[in-house]
Amino acid sequence: MEFKEFVTKMQNLKRRSVPAIRRELEKFNKQIDLSDAIDALDQFEYIERSDYEDYQDYKEERESFWQEFLDVLEEIQYDQEQAKTYSID
Repeated sequence: MEFKEFVTKMQNLKRRSVPAIRRELEKFNKQIDLSDAIDALDQFEYIERSDYEDYQDYKEERESFWQEFLDVLEEIQYDQEQAKTYSID
């Protein structure tokens, strides 16, 4: 799987299993610096329901952090595509 396919897969996920996502990220982390994506995923993972009185606030916060994770992945994907464009083989 190419990184671009991974990003598309993350964008279309219905069930967000952080351990499974982390395993897939680690496969790419050997080739690409994904520390920002891992940090964003950590933030998403550590949101606690008990920190919010209202479930809707909790849900919105999770969605916000998930979107941040996707944004970081898209930035990394863009950087990778730009690096390929300007690489000399």
